[in-house]
Amino acid sequence: MRSLTWQELSHLISSVKNPRHRSLYQLAAQTGLRRSELLGLRWGGVDFKNGNLSVRRALVRLSSGECEPSAPKSGYGRSLALFPETVELLRELPNSHSGNGDFVYCKPDGSHLDPDVVTRAFGRTARTAGFDGLRFHDLRHMHASLLLKEEVHPKVVSERLGHACIEITLNLYSHVLPTVQRNAVDRFGEAWRAGFSSGPAE
Repeated sequence: MRSLTWQELSHLISSVKNPRHRSLYQLAAQTGLRRSELLGLRWGGVDFKNGNLSVRRALVRLSSGECEPSAPKSGYGRSLALFPETVELLRELPNSHSGNGDFVYCKPDGSHLDPDVVTRAFGRTARTAGFDGLRFHDLRHMHASLLLKEEVHPKVVSERLGHACIEITLNLYSHVLPTVQRNAVDRFGEAWRAGFSSGPAE
């Protein structure tokens, strides 16, 4: 897996010319959703008022080669809290207020996008932006890594990713945790020194 810094991620997103593609990549980085979950999103699952996103279906490819909505990889749905910029990102998309249950990201006729086409398009975008080898799935890893570096509790990260248990998250992102632990110890040390510098209580 590969992660980008905030500055690199900003450069990648801003380099995308197609507004719908830019929105898709940005939502992937802001939510950590799998490609299948992003392409399976329908407007009925977007709660603009409360800033929540319900992930109930994923677009999966069958052995026949056709794609159809199915349960997410974890086997169950989940609800994600969105920050205001993500809500506005979705609100600005065409048909965001139609309420007709269509796919959020779709072709002009409302049918689903092909997952492989999305992957190839992202690969071209990444190469053009100077990040050759970056995968669409790495946007999911970026979301998790950046949350952990911001010291969000691993349980919350696990829930957002839709992992079956927190152990999966801890195993996947064990490379991030030493940095998180060092930051926590440094903050504790600062508080310790501040507390002892004031002297014992009378």
